[in-house]
Amino acid sequence: MIKTLLKAGIVILLSFGVTIPCFATDPIIRRDYAVGWQFSSSASGFSVKIPYQKDYYLQPVFSVAMSEKDASTTGNYAIGLRGIYNLEKRQNFLPYIGASLGYSKKFANGSDSDSTKSRFGYQGFFGVEYQKYLLRPAFEIGIGGTNNSDSSFHAGVICNLSIFYYF
Repeated sequence: MIKTLLKAGIVILLSFGVTIPCFATDPIIRRDYAVGWQFSSSASGFSVKIPYQKDYYLQPVFSVAMSEKDASTTGNYAIGLRGIYNLEKRQNFLPYIGASLGYSKKFANGSDSDSTKSRFGYQGFFGVEYQKYLLRPAFEIGIGGTNNSDSSFHAGVICNLSIFYYF
């Protein structure tokens, strides 16, 4: 099952990377693609910023981690999609607004017991990216919610961090 989900995630990410820029209605002259790491409650992990139109970005997020000890395997994966709209740049600061959806799952398989925890999250946020350096950090604040597999729901203020390299 995990191999199937991993393959599906890779296919989705490659599909975004190949097809989304083809749908842009405005010519994208600048080199605005970026790779980096996104830390957020809906989905954290490796991320790519893909320009969709002028000042619009799509940002898929993906991560996977597994470990094996004795007769048990533990791990987690996360996949998400973020949409971002850049506001007017002010000196080295680029403010933006956006929304995101994400899904994550933790699992443990062992000789004693099997357990799985998953959650689905969504967010609306305002962020600021500092664009002076080669690696560009960003901070976001907003509101979001998370539905957990144990039927609990959490909502409130969220804070996200990211760092990206543009090429």
